[in-house]
Amino acid sequence: MEKKDTHYAIKVSNINKVYSNSKKALDDVSLCIPKGSFFALLGANGAGKSTLIGLISGTVKMQEGSISIFSEDVSINTRLSRMKLGIVPQELNMNMFEKVRQVIINQAGFYGLMPSVVSKRADDLLKQLDLWEKRNTQVIKLSGGMKRRLMIARALIHSPDVLILDEPTAGLDVAIRHHMWEYLNKLNKEGLTILLTTHYLEEAEKLCDHVALIRSGKIIRQEIMSVFMKELDHQVIALTLENKIEKLPDLSIKNIKLIDGFKVQVDLSKDQHLSDVISILNRHNIKVVNIEQKVSQLESYFLRNMEGVNL
Repeated sequence: MEKKDTHYAIKVSNINKVYSNSKKALDDVSLCIPKGSFFALLGANGAGKSTLIGLISGTVKMQEGSISIFSEDVSINTRLSRMKLGIVPQELNMNMFEKVRQVIINQAGFYGLMPSVVSKRADDLLKQLDLWEKRNTQVIKLSGGMKRRLMIARALIHSPDVLILDEPTAGLDVAIRHHMWEYLNKLNKEGLTILLTTHYLEEAEKLCDHVALIRSGKIIRQEIMSVFMKELDHQVIALTLENKIEKLPDLSIKNIKLIDGFKVQVDLSKDQHLSDVISILNRHNIKVVNIEQKVSQLESYFLRNMEGVNL
């Protein structure tokens, strides 16, 4: 009897997927998502992220390769493996005229949960996600942020082991996005494995401890996020100045330019330190009053290494 690998929440092995138009969506993709991790899957539109998620969740038909979820083969134990997943798709796919609480209750019915368990669980989720006051409101009357939170509550009703989030904060304002980040961080710290796809690369940097980069259907990099970030050698920093200047003096600083009278931009390479740049500016009586990371390190990597990127 084959020994099961219990270290990974999701294990994808040698997946190939070709659609009817002969387009190869996935090319020998292998991926290991550790238990308890917050895992980012990053790539441009059309890179293969949605196809891979569809295969993991069982909504896309397998052609070649294998996928296991907590050691259960998706093709063999389809129902059991799906029970372990909670899915939050990118597109809203709820009955817009149904009431909020009923959306969650109805979802629980697909998993055969006892009504007494479902009722308490639904109420707890509504309170945790600040939807309790809207429990008897029709979905169509909710704001965009509330609809997103409802989709997360619906995905969690059966207490899955893995939560899959496909662009969960798309179109949300900064405040709502950060509130959602806090909640997802809390879930992950409680032991929930989370797989995230996002176009907000700052989101991946802030939340995730593992990352995989996919391009043209191929995984080109899989790494612990902290290790990956240490290898990045480029970041763009915007410095706001206390006083307006007409031009920059000779500063002996690589890749620095004046954006306007009150702001300069510097491309920091691996051998440069921001503190050194600020010290040099100070010696020329140029005082910095604000520092802003204009392009994240991860985004910079994409811009330099991902062909056809559409962020």
